[in-house]
Amino acid sequence: MKSTIAVSLATIGVVLLVATTLLDMPRSRDIQAGGQSQQAGPTVSPSASASTSAASPAGTVTTFENATLGYRIDLPEPYRLVQSRVLAPSEEFVGNAIYTKRTLAEDVQTCLTERGGSALRSPARALDVLIAATRDTRRVPAVQLAAERKMPFTSVRPMTINGLEAAKIVHQSTGDADVFLIRANDRIYEITPVLAIQPSWLGTGWLESVATSFVAIPPQEAAGPSRNGGCRI
Repeated sequence: MKSTIAVSLATIGVVLLVATTLLDMPRSRDIQAGGQSQQAGPTVSPSASASTSAASPAGTVTTFENATLGYRIDLPEPYRLVQSRVLAPSEEFVGNAIYTKRTLAEDVQTCLTERGGSALRSPARALDVLIAATRDTRRVPAVQLAAERKMPFTSVRPMTINGLEAAKIVHQSTGDADVFLIRANDRIYEITPVLAIQPSWLGTGWLESVATSFVAIPPQEAAGPSRNGGCRI
């Protein structure tokens, strides 16, 4: 009886996860990666341009577009959209999207391991990329928003990403950044792993290569609150 329930739940998870792949419009091309850092704090360091990040080996990437949240971004293959969420227009939090390297079957197993989304996150989430959008109601610089997080043993560095004001939070121990804040479309976009681990399993600068590919596009009005994918088993 228990095994029958587990199979049914896994089947439901697969159906829900398949639906999310229809939400983004991917197209492949080549790109290079980058990253760097230092100090105790958080403190604010001199400005750094996204175009000057250190290079790493090139690989094939897929460009994902989220018309509702208002962005395009490049992720190395085999990343795919696994969850997309939009809240009511009255909410300060607009919505988010999560991308993963796991296959459908692997993601269902991760959900089962987490018992349907408990507070105990699987270490596999360290490879997931979260992009969240919040309304820019305070109108303060991105570097100030980053500094207000008061993350220990980090420094905050202002930067520009494709002409947009941005900031990153850099870990002094590794010189790596795992939080990027970008101002665009009267919103604050945050790019970060779902589960932050230092040093990163993907190497220094992997997330910076993703963040610096961010392009803002005019957001489309959402029909209403929605959620597609994610653990619901």
